[in-house]
Amino acid sequence: MSVPPPSPAVAAVLAEVHPGQADLVQRWAAALASAGGLYGSLEASALAAVARGSIAALQATLARGETELPIEAARRFVDPPQYRNQPLDEFILAGLRIEQAMREFVAERAPDPTVAVDAGARLSAVLASSILQVVRLREQRLSAGQLLTDVGRLLGSAAPGAGLERVAARIVAELGGGACVLVGASGGQLERLAASSLRGPATPTHRLSTLDAPWPATVALDTAPELAPIEEGQHVSLALSAGGGDWMRALVSAGFGLLEARPLLLGGETVGAALVLSPAAAPPTPRALAHLESLAPLLAAHVALARSTGALVQADAAITALLETSPTMMCTLDRHGRILRTNSIFRARIGVPDDVIGMPLSWLLHPGWSDRFPEQWALIQASPDAAAGARLDLITADTTRLPLALDARWLEDEVAPPRTCLLALWDIGQYVDRAEKDAHQIDALDAFVRQVAHDLRAPLRSIAGFASLLADEVTPPAVGAAAAPLSEAQQYAERIEAGVVRMDALISGLLRYARSTALDPGRDEIPPAALLRDATDRIEGEVEARQVAVTLTADDTTFLGDHTALSTLVTNLLDNALRHSAVGGHVEVAVHAVDAGWAELAVRDFGPGVDPEDRERIFKLFEKGGGPLAQSGIGLAVVRRIAKAHGGRVWVESPEGGGARFVVRLPTT
Repeated sequence: MSVPPPSPAVAAVLAEVHPGQADLVQRWAAALASAGGLYGSLEASALAAVARGSIAALQATLARGETELPIEAARRFVDPPQYRNQPLDEFILAGLRIEQAMREFVAERAPDPTVAVDAGARLSAVLASSILQVVRLREQRLSAGQLLTDVGRLLGSAAPGAGLERVAARIVAELGGGACVLVGASGGQLERLAASSLRGPATPTHRLSTLDAPWPATVALDTAPELAPIEEGQHVSLALSAGGGDWMRALVSAGFGLLEARPLLLGGETVGAALVLSPAAAPPTPRALAHLESLAPLLAAHVALARSTGALVQADAAITALLETSPTMMCTLDRHGRILRTNSIFRARIGVPDDVIGMPLSWLLHPGWSDRFPEQWALIQASPDAAAGARLDLITADTTRLPLALDARWLEDEVAPPRTCLLALWDIGQYVDRAEKDAHQIDALDAFVRQVAHDLRAPLRSIAGFASLLADEVTPPAVGAAAAPLSEAQQYAERIEAGVVRMDALISGLLRYARSTALDPGRDEIPPAALLRDATDRIEGEVEARQVAVTLTADDTTFLGDHTALSTLVTNLLDNALRHSAVGGHVEVAVHAVDAGWAELAVRDFGPGVDPEDRERIFKLFEKGGGPLAQSGIGLAVVRRIAKAHGGRVWVESPEGGGARFVVRLPTT
């Protein structure tokens, strides 16, 4: 239903209703959470995603000047698995609390109470109509439960054409008589795809023939204007008359007096229709027609598939066999991301029958993942190999989060671009659980290290201060140009000060290690020269003191990652190389690409090298190399952590000519 356009003041307030409005998203999510049940089981990020999607639908409805969601938008709150078992009173309670939150939101932004009341009333009208619409659709689905299950099984176990024949027969059985015709719609024509009739309860179900219901192979809509609304996505209820066109007169002659047509929509476009024919004295019940509407999304996908030609149809049986023999969850999608096929493992894990056919895969996403999927789907469409191994979280009928890794392949046919995407999904729940456990441990380690660092540095500063005072007290005044030899007390004071410096370096190293465990690699583009410049600036004193020359040889590689973390990585490697280089020596830094998207950074010194048995051990925390130059045993552990956080690795080699070469593999642009 349309409503009069709002005044400019009201329109300005309603313009604040959009998914980018953070305050509104927060209020909507809080209203959902307060309803409990399904919403209480979702984390804050998932509730925010649900809120943004709902607000976007509300915004679009307001922009059209209507009070009810489009049917496909309403089904977004009916068909997905998590809504299948949700009590209606829980959904209605959430809607009422959202309405209250919306009224408060607009009241705060309205210039006066009159505007607030008008804006609130418009929002309430849309919310109330949409809630009733969703409740009606859920009741239809609930009452049509067995029919949906049967039709899903029939469509999932047969080739498209044969499946539709069986579905037509099942619909007729549900109606208790009459006939059902499934047609495709395009180019101003209705093309018969399947049909079945039942003449009395004792008569076997059989395909319509020209003898018992002469529905033609095609009907041109310009010769049947009564059916033209089907192409516009509208219902048609028609009393058949002998004074109609040839197709209508033939139906009347066969004993049919009524026609009910329900359009089949896919992606907002009419792909066909389900036609129900009955005698004038025995019209279909409203309940039966409601069931037919519940089947519409499922039938639309299969009608679209049945009308495909060429290699797509020829490969359908092979695709079905492939899916069913796979040990993993598998499905096929069209170019719009709608589900065409699923295997039994997919259906079992999600916890729904085959009536997900025709549903966008995005409707099966866990709400916490919905914001990420559009970018993933765009990547799959452009370059499926680039998406291989990416994570995708679905939600089951009992609202359990299902973490999966995906692999996508577009199936070749005579159409470019290809129309069918084969998606394989692997359960990675155990790895996600382990990663979350590790993340909690990392957080605990980080908190522990920060607390220890704070607790140790306070007394350390006191020790450093008293050591400095002690050194001043025991240092005798200089006699002439020559300094007096250090006394035993002076030597003790210097040892204390040196110990304080080492202890402070150890604490700093621990802090760097803790930060590296929780590193987000980032997406900075960093030239190797910038990393080397950062590193030499940090240890400029050591470079000058040892008079070591540092040289860089690099191709046009640009690293991709966290600038600060990679600077720390290079600094630690360079510091390690300096400590193992002779005074006046040199250190070589080299960078070169090795594979697409990867490069190696190598830092070589000409010191004593690393024994083979120590090459793995030195990268562990608090493990030191041999010799007097070994330090805390933290620097190389930090290097490994940073490399792993970027998806790379680090190792050490013994090059010809002596010394050690530390090599890090890192991602590039």
